[in-house]
Amino acid sequence: MPIIISPTILSNARVNIAYSNYITATGGTAPYTFTVSYGGLPAGLYLAADGRLGGTPSQSGTYYFTVTATDAVKSLGSRPYALTVEENLDIYTVSSSNFTIQNGKGCVTFRVKPDSINRDYIATITVNTN
Repeated sequence: MPIIISPTILSNARVNIAYSNYITATGGTAPYTFTVSYGGLPAGLYLAADGRLGGTPSQSGTYYFTVTATDAVKSLGSRPYALTVEENLDIYTVSSSNFTIQNGKGCVTFRVKPDSINRDYIATITVNTN
């Protein structure tokens, strides 16, 4: 019976936020040992022999790797993965007594700069006092 590795898709991770997921296997003869057999994990993440994928990624990007499960009688099963590590945005609380309200509506614009990216995102908040 072939060894099937799950899940088929990994959830996204975020820079500097702890990540935890489990890779499992069915078929073959338990117990299973898991390894990264091709490619590489994002810096800060590890794959434990029991299938736990965890750690705190330190850099954004999409990382391609293959996980291989070896069962008790040395049969193998593999699955390729693409894990996306998203940039973690800093969240700022903005307060301003500097915006105006006209006809029950107001507007304030501010900039958010994500870690290690040299571009700004502009957000506009509309306040409705009705």
